[in-house]
Formats: sequence, structure tokens, C-alpha cells
Amino acid sequence: MADELCMFGSDALYVPGMKVTHPRSIATFPCVLRRAVREEKRISLAEAIRKLTGMPAEVYRLAGKGRIQTGMDADLTLFDAAKITDHATYTQPLLPNEGIRRVYVGGVCAVRDDQYTGAMAGKLLRRSR
Repeated sequence: MADELCMFGSDALYVPGMKVTHPRSIATFPCVLRRAVREEKRISLAEAIRKLTGMPAEVYRLAGKGRIQTGMDADLTLFDAAKITDHATYTQPLLPNEGIRRVYVGGVCAVRDDQYTGAMAGKLLRRSR
């Protein structure tokens, strides 16, 4: 996790209404923050955030993603670093995460106090040149 070339992500898919999915479809990022940062102390919170956001955006050349800066997309997650926790398992892959206060996708609130709002503001991403 601490290797300079390591970054985090998930290729699992969850669409609201699905009954079966992989637990990492909704719990990858809380799992990294809980385990790598808080429990095992392998990386700092700032480094984990970079490996979850800015680094993948750079590697995959996703314009407008990965940083908080004027002109970037308004994709933000506000969470409590001391409480963020995943609960999803293989037998119960949709158990909710804890500690996520808000998630904004394109400036639209998609999660409020650990609960999905029903907003569908995401869009297909294409690699930039």
C-alpha cells in the first residue's frame, strides 16, 4: 500500500436495485481508509486520498477529476476520518458504510449522512488526450 506506484480503485459494479454484487462495489474506499490509514497505519490520510483520487485521475487521464481546484468537476466526498468504516461482506454485500457525511457528483448531493439520495448525476468518463 505504501509503494509509490500503488493506487486504489475498484472495478466492481453496483446499480441501485441490484440484489447481488461484490462487497467492494460500495466499500472499497472506506475499507482502504479504515484499514491502511487508521488500523494498520501504512500510509497517511493525505497519501490515501491521493492514491484514491488524484493519482488514478492522472494515470487514466481523466480531465476535470482528482483535485479540488477551479475548473474541476465538483466531485467531493466529505467524511469523518475517525469513523469511516466498511461493513459489506460476501454474504451481505450491501451493508452500508459509516462515516460518510456527503458525496457530491458534479455538484449534486448523492449521499447524505451515509444514505444514498437517489441522485444519478454521474456521467461516462472518457480518457483525455
